[in-house]
Amino acid sequence: MRRPAALACPSCGGAVRAWGPGFLDCGSCRTPLAIVGGEEMRQAIEPKAGAAEALAAAVACWLRRGVPRSFRNPAAWDAPRLVFAAFYEVERSYGSGEGSVEVLEAGPAVTMSVAPLDLLPLEALAVHPRQAFEPAAMQRRAVVLDPSLTLDQAVPARQGSTLIEETGRVVYLPLWLLHRRYGRDVYQTLVDGSTGRVLGGRAPIERSARLPGAIAAIYLLGLLAASMPRAGFWYVKALFRIHEVAAIPATLVSLAGLAWLLAWAWARIRFRWELVLEGSASRFVAFNRPERTLPEELRDAILDAAHWLTRRIARS
Repeated sequence: MRRPAALACPSCGGAVRAWGPGFLDCGSCRTPLAIVGGEEMRQAIEPKAGAAEALAAAVACWLRRGVPRSFRNPAAWDAPRLVFAAFYEVERSYGSGEGSVEVLEAGPAVTMSVAPLDLLPLEALAVHPRQAFEPAAMQRRAVVLDPSLTLDQAVPARQGSTLIEETGRVVYLPLWLLHRRYGRDVYQTLVDGSTGRVLGGRAPIERSARLPGAIAAIYLLGLLAASMPRAGFWYVKALFRIHEVAAIPATLVSLAGLAWLLAWAWARIRFRWELVLEGSASRFVAFNRPERTLPEELRDAILDAAHWLTRRIARS
């Protein structure tokens, strides 16, 4: 590996980190510099999974409850697009009281909205064979994402340790980016080109998949509302028998629980939901959902009132 820090600014003599040819400013005096050569500091890993394997992996990962069957139609997907994303690979030497420690560290040099690239198993940097990075040839066959993050942002040095030396390079890892138009939206899925594993993406959820729970909650609220005049009276009366002072805050907390159930049901009926996949983790996200819905504001107002009363009671 070559040492980027070996380059020096001709104006001030400050160290310059250069990860390949290009234009940059000196970090010390801001003098514009042109870096020539240094191609050996950039390498690329060829994809082992082809476009067909990437499409099959993307379709298979959405075989989940609630995702429309028509969304998984392979013929409706756009052709997979090959992307080479930049990663930093740095070998650092840290000083300690017992000598120095050599550590190999790596991290994504770019960000992608489809999925966090730190989900990519960085063992690929050490396992898969590499080739010289040829910008013109690679840009003809794929989208090349050059570093947009600094080395300190992507792979920060260890805190509390003295950095003696660092050497490194930029390695471009292959990814397959797939698009799928569904309705008026475009959904993306990201596939690791080295292993064929899905890294992340999102898919629509059928409204019918979220309705049963919401309908059950509405029926429960209706049942509680119907029994409220009689059961609610005896409930509040029982609270006053247990503790007269704390009965009012406890009643408000119970009302907040009903408001929470209403907010939960309202969100599932009112909004369109999507399934977001990030590595092995998945979560449901409401589309165009405000930070707080009206039932949630009602719930929070009741809880704030209960909290205020509890503090007043504690002071008295």
